[in-house]
Amino acid sequence: MKKKITAVIRDGVFDFYYETFKKPEEGARYVLECFPQLYRRTMKELAGIFNRNELYMIIDALEGMAVSPEESGKCLPGECFEAMDKDGLGNDWNIEDQDFRKKLDLLTPFQAACLEMWAFAYWYGSGVGSQGPRSDSDLEKHVEVLL
Repeated sequence: MKKKITAVIRDGVFDFYYETFKKPEEGARYVLECFPQLYRRTMKELAGIFNRNELYMIIDALEGMAVSPEESGKCLPGECFEAMDKDGLGNDWNIEDQDFRKKLDLLTPFQAACLEMWAFAYWYGSGVGSQGPRSDSDLEKHVEVLL
């Protein structure tokens, strides 16, 4: 079964789809349909890189962050570094500062974007914990996929 979805995109994005696919609608459909597989594959690549407390801190640091296509993949390191330096979240979560910073610095932009979406999904998605206040078990379930 197929579902209809529509979106309004910026001119530059439209131009990309036109140049790459000649039929922008087909390009957009292709990207929308392949993205979930790319996301899941990337999450499997990321599994085991971060420890439990680092993942907790990523979720904590990105709470309330607005996601935007223009900034996708750029926000994660900066938000985490700021949360560690200004808010003391590194101490709160017992993070080994230099080791964690290296891990974040080694992420590709796509990996960083996927982690941003993963954290965003915890706070705002329709999956784990989306019904009312989140519990410790909700957090555990969300983090488990990356351990």
